[in-house]
Amino acid sequence: MYDKGVYYPIWGVCLGIETMAFWAFDPIVDPKSRCHDTNPKMMTFNFTDQAPSSKLFRDMPKNVFEALAEKPMAGHFHKFGVSMKMYELSKDFQELFVVLATNHDARGMEFISIMEARHYPFYALQWHPEKVHFMDKLVAAKDLQQPVEAFAMNKYMSHFYCKKRVRITTAFCQRLKEQGFCLRSTKPKKSFMSLLIELLLQTLSSLGLMMMLVTMIE
Repeated sequence: MYDKGVYYPIWGVCLGIETMAFWAFDPIVDPKSRCHDTNPKMMTFNFTDQAPSSKLFRDMPKNVFEALAEKPMAGHFHKFGVSMKMYELSKDFQELFVVLATNHDARGMEFISIMEARHYPFYALQWHPEKVHFMDKLVAAKDLQQPVEAFAMNKYMSHFYCKKRVRITTAFCQRLKEQGFCLRSTKPKKSFMSLLIELLLQTLSSLGLMMMLVTMIE
């Protein structure tokens, strides 16, 4: 599809990078490895030599890029990761993606934190740049102070992908067909367990109201 001129960027975060890793492997091989003490974890990056000139980082302000390597402002929320050993074992993986940054878990395993496709608009992150504004609610750390560069990074990443999205060359031929794929057109279905919990909460609420009335009457 891409080799025929279709432009459709893909941005994979957390489970997204793990899914992309499957693309380059034999279907029976799981490229993921268990990560220790990375959920949650604020970390810096170990950038590779390819990172500064990469599509993702070449236009990032220098102070923000340097801060990513010096200040722990990248939020990791994962129990698995794609190890560099798996990357080095697969020639197909290496031909499709270039690694831009790595990290190490508590036991020393080096895993891929950022990678991009060599010839396609595919970008993959093991961490969450979109969670910068909510990190104080997600990470149990006293006096967590996000550096100003963290918010600049968040803005840069958002703008980077949005600029890629507007270049998409595909479109629905009919408006009604497009609307059928929108989330707002779907009707969520409740599972038996969710219905049971809802009934239980309603019952408890009713019992609480009844107890209040009895107390008032007495």
